Amino acid sequence: LDGINLKTVNSIDINNNPYLRLISTQVANINQSLTIDANAQDLKVEFPNLIFAYNMTLRNISSISIPSLASVKTTLGFYGDYLTTVIAPNLTSVGGDLALIANAKLFNISFPALTTVGGGVTIANNSALMTIDGFPALKSTGAINMSGNFSSYATIRFPTHEIPC
Repeated sequence: LDGINLKTVNSIDINNNPYLRLISTQVANINQSLTIDANAQDLKVEFPNLIFAYNMTLRNISSISIPSLASVKTTLGFYGDYLTTVIAPNLTSVGGDLALIANAKLFNISFPALTTVGGGVTIANNSALMTIDGFPALKSTGAINMSGNFSSYATIRFPTHEIPC
């Protein structure tokens, strides 16, 4: 699925396409929701120009490219994916929750510019994720919920206190 090159769209909902292997679009703003679910197990998702999304729910994907994403108004969630890595180099804020849940192959997460999560950060049941150190700039969040087989973590430093994750 290539060539949907709108600048702004209200919603994108792509699901139940067992032969779909690639989603690549130049969309820059998603004003309501992005939902990708129940497509091919090796689905690659590319949003090179996406800057803003209201809500993003990603399930059953094998890779994600969101190099320009700067802000998510509500929830950014990765659930039951086949991802090995999630990198959002320019993401600075998530207004609701940031969730990485039940991604069995996930071993690397990196949100180097993320400073604010208005809801909670939940990282749970990602069996290959042994180290959590991908949040060096995080200054504010409503909650932190982490469970798994972690062997090391970085302390998240807030201006008034430290939270060992």
